[in-house]
Amino acid sequence: ETTYTYPNFDYEAIVPGTISGYDYDSADPSLEAGTLTGDKTIKLYYNPTPVVPDPTYYSATITYVYAGGGGTAAPTYSKTDLADGYSENVTSTTIAGYTADKTSVSVVISGADFSATVTYTANRIIIIPDPTPTPSPEPTPDPEPTPVIEEDEPEEVVVILEDDDTPPLAAAPVEDPAIILDDETPLAAVPKTGDADSIAALGILSAAAVVGAIALFRRRRDESAD
Repeated sequence: ETTYTYPNFDYEAIVPGTISGYDYDSADPSLEAGTLTGDKTIKLYYNPTPVVPDPTYYSATITYVYAGGGGTAAPTYSKTDLADGYSENVTSTTIAGYTADKTSVSVVISGADFSATVTYTANRIIIIPDPTPTPSPEPTPDPEPTPVIEEDEPEEVVVILEDDDTPPLAAAPVEDPAIILDDETPLAAVPKTGDADSIAALGILSAAAVVGAIALFRRRRDESAD
């Protein structure tokens, strides 16, 4: 409170004083400049200074793990000193062969720390077997050739005549003697009956016939014995 006791005193606008722990609010009457013509009392009103607490900050944490206790799947997302009301959308890390249960996480600070967990599950591998191939038909075997029966070539028969097997030579036929008249001259030489060459030729033919007969007889006898 400020008191002025001088009559007809011109005064300037009054500046309210400061009071520790209080803030000026208003004055009654006004603090504007004026002339003091008599006693004047001005009341100043102060309010306690509000206590402003220290700002509070929060943290946000997102962990990435494999299902079934398989350990850390990706680096942890972590932020601190976040004011109340902070928000952010965080996309989950893509890992080949795994599927995340959350493709993204919406981070919202609402008067408390934020935490979330993204779990990765291994993708199922479906193995489709190759179709069973159609078996190829077995090749038709070639027909067996008809056996060719070869006739036995005639065996060369060698006949060895023993002394007792030597066939007698057939007697040479005696041709009718040619009759030549005394007055006629013969056109060619007429072989004489019993000519030596003719007799030898006939003997050879007869011997060949006998040898063939003996060979045939022995062959048939051997076949009968078998």
